[in-house]
Amino acid sequence: MAALAPQHGIPVFLGCNDESQAGIAAALHAAYSCPGTQYLDLDGHLDLERDVVEGGFSMENGKLFLLEKPGLGISKVGRR
Repeated sequence: MAALAPQHGIPVFLGCNDESQAGIAAALHAAYSCPGTQYLDLDGHLDLERDVVEGGFSMENGKLFLLEKPGLGISKVGRR
């Protein structure tokens, strides 16, 4: 759908629920890979009291950026 939407003038929006930074990182990779992405709502990790991972992306002035690390860029996986 994300590949077809721009061909029909439809902007792509990616959103989330309350989820770990790992899920947000995966969605962010999908957003960056789709040239039709115009809108993001990937802030569900901010609602968690404690996340089980670290890394995946950086956030600067409300904008998310991918890290130059392998895979999703997750640097730590812990227990809840």
